Amino acid sequence: MSRLTILILALAIAVPAIARGQAAPRQVSGRVFDDTTGCPLRGVQIQASNSTMHVLTDANGRYRMANPPATSFSLMAAFRGYQSRQSDTMTVTDDSARVDFSLLRAGGDSSRVAYPRRACQLEPSGR
Repeated sequence: MSRLTILILALAIAVPAIARGQAAPRQVSGRVFDDTTGCPLRGVQIQASNSTMHVLTDANGRYRMANPPATSFSLMAAFRGYQSRQSDTMTVTDDSARVDFSLLRAGGDSSRVAYPRRACQLEPSGR
């Protein structure tokens, strides 16, 4: 066999193995909004059930949790002054999942209070 043939065979075997090893990590991402105004909420804690794993939302209400639990879990969104919300149970097996939350203000029946819709202040994002 020529050196070129051996090189081609070696690459044909190595490239798929390298590609499998560089698969995208499992992740859960999403956004959190104020249910009344529709504005994103910064600093909301997103926690995976049965785990100490948690992340906080950024200024645009976005979060990303890399390598969430490999077993079934749910997410809890908690923020001071708002009612906590829990997601449905999920399992992220190979790629990613998206879970958005819309949080209600705590302390009373907000359905009777008319909050004016306002323009939300978003920070520039490279995403």
